[in-house]
Amino acid sequence: MKTGADILEEAAQTFREKNAIYGNNWRLVGKVMRGLFPNGLEIQSAEDWERLHILLLMVVKMTRYAVNFKNGHADSIRDATVYGAMLEMIDEEIEISSSDLEPDADFRIRIVQVSNELKSKSERLVVAAGKELDAAGEEFGLKRLRTKR
Repeated sequence: MKTGADILEEAAQTFREKNAIYGNNWRLVGKVMRGLFPNGLEIQSAEDWERLHILLLMVVKMTRYAVNFKNGHADSIRDATVYGAMLEMIDEEIEISSSDLEPDADFRIRIVQVSNELKSKSERLVVAAGKELDAAGEEFGLKRLRTKR
């Protein structure tokens, strides 16, 4: 049975072997991602997290290929191709599921109408509240401070 020290020694050996092939490739990934998303990236949905995960794997494989560009690295480029197919599949699933949820034109028009009605009612309430405050202020001898908009 392996000891913890044995496992750590094997892991260190694996690190040395992979580092000889890929170098400090892991340091390139952050720079590539910053270049792909210079304004940052907001991730909300589970689908976005899935897509980011696959994209990161793809970037790792592409940078590994680039580090070994002189001789190529078939395993990395093949994996990147697979990840590209996975991204396309996820994108299609998102497109299909979101098109099922798209409101029809009449629904969108009604949403705009209700929104406008609410805005109008809100404005009337603000005006009415202002008049009430003016009246209350006059009752106590206060002058209204008017602000320009």
